[in-house]
Amino acid sequence: MSIFSREKTQFHNPSLKPYSVNFSLDRIGPGVDNIHYDVYLSPKLRQASRHMLKLLMNKHSPAKELKGQDTKSVVWVKVRDEFIHFCKEVMLAGIHKAKQNQDIQINFLAQAAIVKMLLDITQKQFEEMTGRYKNIIRKHEISQSRDSHSIVRLKEELLGTLKDKDIIIRKVTNDFFTCLSEAQSEDLKKIRAANFGRESLLPRDFFTNPIVHVNNSIDDFFMIEKYVLLGNRLDDPLKYNTILALLTNFFTKLSPEEANHGASSTPPNSTETETHFADMSPDKWINQVENIDILFQYFQTEKKYRLSKNRKAPPADTLHLKNRMQTQKALFKSFYKTLKTNKLIKGIVASYEMQAYYHEYCPPLLPIELLKYLISPKSRKSVTTRLKRVKGFSQKPVSLKPLLKRSKNQWRINKSQKNMYVIRFLRNFLRYHRDLQNYKKLKEAMSWINVTEDKKTINLSRVNH
Repeated sequence: MSIFSREKTQFHNPSLKPYSVNFSLDRIGPGVDNIHYDVYLSPKLRQASRHMLKLLMNKHSPAKELKGQDTKSVVWVKVRDEFIHFCKEVMLAGIHKAKQNQDIQINFLAQAAIVKMLLDITQKQFEEMTGRYKNIIRKHEISQSRDSHSIVRLKEELLGTLKDKDIIIRKVTNDFFTCLSEAQSEDLKKIRAANFGRESLLPRDFFTNPIVHVNNSIDDFFMIEKYVLLGNRLDDPLKYNTILALLTNFFTKLSPEEANHGASSTPPNSTETETHFADMSPDKWINQVENIDILFQYFQTEKKYRLSKNRKAPPADTLHLKNRMQTQKALFKSFYKTLKTNKLIKGIVASYEMQAYYHEYCPPLLPIELLKYLISPKSRKSVTTRLKRVKGFSQKPVSLKPLLKRSKNQWRINKSQKNMYVIRFLRNFLRYHRDLQNYKKLKEAMSWINVTEDKKTINLSRVNH
C-alpha cells in the first residue's frame, strides 16, 4: 500500500496514542445571577496566596527598593509551604463535596477556581507593587532625603518594571504554578482515582500549561523560549494555521498499516486494546506529542536496530525494528516533502539556528523579524530600515554584517541535522497546539466562575444550593 491511503478505515491495535481531556462544568448549577458559578475559597488560602505573590513580585521586579528581608529563603520556604498546605485543603474539600454530590465536575470547579483566584491576585499584586514604588519616589521627592541622581534611578527602575510587566508576570506565574503542581500531590490523585476512576484525572500538563502563565500568548520571546516561533501574519515564515492544516491532513490520510504495523512501537506477538481511529478526530492524535516520535523518530529506532543486530537479539525483534525504521523514514520523507513544497523548511532550520544568538539582536528587533531577515532577502531591506530608525533609542549597537554571515552558514548544516530540527519543531508545535487547546478550555471555564468574598452573595448562593 502507498504511504497514504485515502480510504477511511478502522484501525486495530494502533501504536498511535490519542490525547483527550475530560474537563467540563456544564452540569453545575449557576449562582445568584443565573449565569456564573459562585465559588467561595478559604480566607487562609487567599491570605497565603497574596503573601506568596507579593514575595514573588518583589523577587522578579528590577525595583531594588522592594527587595527587603522577607525575600530571604527561610521566609520564602515558609510562605510557599503554607500556600501548598491550604491549597491541598481546598482541593481535598472539593473532592469530598464532589463525592457527596456524585459529580466530578465540582472537583474540576475547585481546581479552576484556585487558578482564577491566583491569576486575579497576580494582576492586583503588580498594580499594588508599582503603587508602592510610586509612593516611595513621592516621599523621597517631598522630603528630599535622596539626591536627584537616586530619584532618577528609582524612576528608571519603575519604568523598567512597567515596561517588563509581561515578563515579570510570566516569571511570577511560572513560580506559583510550580507550587500549585506540588499541591497536586500523589495523595490527591489517588483519592480522585479511587472515587471517580483514573479517567477523571486531568493530565499534569493541564495546569502547568505555560500559556496560562502569560498575558500575551503570541509574544515572540515567549514563543521562541517555550515552543516554536510562529506567526499569523501573511508574510510570516511559519504560520500556525498553515502547519496545523498540513498535520490535520496528514493524520486524516494516514493508512492503517502505517499507523499500526510499520510505525508500531509494539513488539511482535503482543496484544493491545482495540481502538477505532475512524471514530476519532485528527485533533486527538495531533494533541499527543509522543505521536511525532512514533511516526517520524527513525534516528532512535535506527540506534535500537543497530544495537539489536550487534547483540544478536532474536531475529523477529530485529526485523520488527528494521520494518519500523523503514516506515518511519518513508513517513518522514513524505511529510518533509510536504513542508518543503510549502516553503517551511528554511524557516524551521533558521528558527533553531538563531536560538544561539537571537538575544544579540532582539531587542531592538523582534525574533520574527530576525527570522525573516535570515531566510528572505526581500525582508532584509525593511529590517535594516527599522534598525536605522531605532538606532538612537537602542541601548546596544547592532551590526547586521555578522548576521549575513550566519545566514549563509546555516544552510551548510548536514541533512541529518536538518531532519532532527524538523522532528524537534513538530514535537514543539504539537505541544503548543495541545497547550493552546487546553488553555482555551480552562479560560472558557474561568470566565463563568465568580470567586467571591461578598457575604451577601455567598449566603444567597448557599440558600439556592
